[in-house]
Amino acid sequence: MRQSLGFFLLLTLCNLCTQPASAQQNHEWSEVAPGVHAVLQPGAQRFDDSNSVVLIGDEDVLVVDAQASADQVRALLAKLREMTNNPVRALVNTHWHGDHTQGNSLYVEAFGEQLEIVAHTSVLEDIPGRAKPALDEQIDTWQEAIEAAEERLKAGVDEEGAPMNKEEKKDLERRLERSRKRVDDWRQQRWALPTRTFGDRLLLQQGSRTIELLHLPGHTRGDVVLFLPAEKVLVTGDLLDDLPYGGHGYPRQWIRSLRRLRELDFDTIIPGHGAVRRGREHLDLVLAMFESIVGQVDAAIENGDDLETTKQKVNLETFRQQLAGDDASATSAFESFIPATIERAYLEAKGELPD
Repeated sequence: MRQSLGFFLLLTLCNLCTQPASAQQNHEWSEVAPGVHAVLQPGAQRFDDSNSVVLIGDEDVLVVDAQASADQVRALLAKLREMTNNPVRALVNTHWHGDHTQGNSLYVEAFGEQLEIVAHTSVLEDIPGRAKPALDEQIDTWQEAIEAAEERLKAGVDEEGAPMNKEEKKDLERRLERSRKRVDDWRQQRWALPTRTFGDRLLLQQGSRTIELLHLPGHTRGDVVLFLPAEKVLVTGDLLDDLPYGGHGYPRQWIRSLRRLRELDFDTIIPGHGAVRRGREHLDLVLAMFESIVGQVDAAIENGDDLETTKQKVNLETFRQQLAGDDASATSAFESFIPATIERAYLEAKGELPD
């Protein structure tokens, strides 16, 4: 489990240590088609929590992904109430990860028994079996970081041991206050499971709007994408992300699922993390990266290389430049995601994946 949490813990702990308390920003709302709103995390925070998507119909609302932050969910719902009096009747979880499911209970509180939480069948097992233990570990790790920061504050020094000035101390106090609140929210976390599950495909109708849900595993075993054929909009969750994380992934299945996405008639992609994209350029780039990973891993195995040697041999520098560029947080993400993805591809080829 620790490996699977590694990058997200790194990001959140880095935020505790280095991000100014004033840096937290609100969602960025973007209407990509009539009644179809991408609710995006600001660019600098795109790996901290998930995007959501809001589909406003004539009589009700469908939301995709619940996010992890209670404050973020409440902010989204407050904004939604300004836009429409229609209730949320369906909440779709694209997969089990906590940054897509932890907020489920807040939707249940707000909309009661008439709310359906929709997901792939496997999510019923993976929220209690994986998401909850992952959050428990995250709480412990954050608590350790908070205590270390409190000791630094008492001593009046930063992470490098250099004296902090008055403003730096105030900023650390504000960040500690924000972090303590986040941990308290996590400790009070109540999990709400899907109430409607499906296998390969599910069609929903929201007035005249057709919503097609497809099970396309890759990032996890339970990935679901939403396709709006009339609007030509594709909501991909983390299957097609800014920088897809492979720590729970199935790279060969991921390739098949991305190829399946290419067959759909879409113009717009709303990912689980990152900006809205138009066309197929990003899809083709991510697909090519996974094909390269699998091809290089297979060649290493044929050569008799062990896992660590394989990790050292696989060269993805071209993809790093194209996907991360000079963005420091994206580069950190890439460097954290890739080793886990290579390992999964290696174990998959050997028939040794643990799940």
